[in-house]
Amino acid sequence: MPSLKTNKEKIIKKCIALFSRQGFAGTSMIELAKYCKVQQSHFYHYFSDKDDLVRETLEFSSLLLKKSVLLCAYQENMSVEERLILFWNAFEKEFLPETGYLMVHILTECATDNATFLPIIRRHYAGMAETLVYLFSEFYTPEIASEKAWHAIQDIEGSLLLTKLYGDDKYLHMTLARLKERRF
Repeated sequence: MPSLKTNKEKIIKKCIALFSRQGFAGTSMIELAKYCKVQQSHFYHYFSDKDDLVRETLEFSSLLLKKSVLLCAYQENMSVEERLILFWNAFEKEFLPETGYLMVHILTECATDNATFLPIIRRHYAGMAETLVYLFSEFYTPEIASEKAWHAIQDIEGSLLLTKLYGDDKYLHMTLARLKERRF
């Protein structure tokens, strides 16, 4: 197999795509090496084992969410309504579907088989909830803002599961359209 020049970030980005489609348990290191067009031993230059690779992939995914989506909420030169629309548009464009599927796949596997990655996934969702609470607090008490933030996350994650189940992204787009239309 030809080996391409690569770096850790490129490998992680490729692994996000494959883990998003096949999950953690359904993806072997051999498949990952083929998909990334590197020798299997190349992974061990950057990662101690598959768990380490997945952990770093999840951390990278969360960082991507923070950099490309969550920061939209803190654009103080815009109204809260404008920031919410910007947030959902950035979420749809920059984060979904591949990275969102990664979290859903790993979460569903971890919840039943392997709790190793649950702390990372919990931090990921907590960060998203914290940002939404910040925005929703303009309209609601902190308790109600928190409730609405978690409802939005539940709606998104449910739509990702349905999108994956039926192979049709209409569920995700319907959810995001509904979230964008809500008047808080």
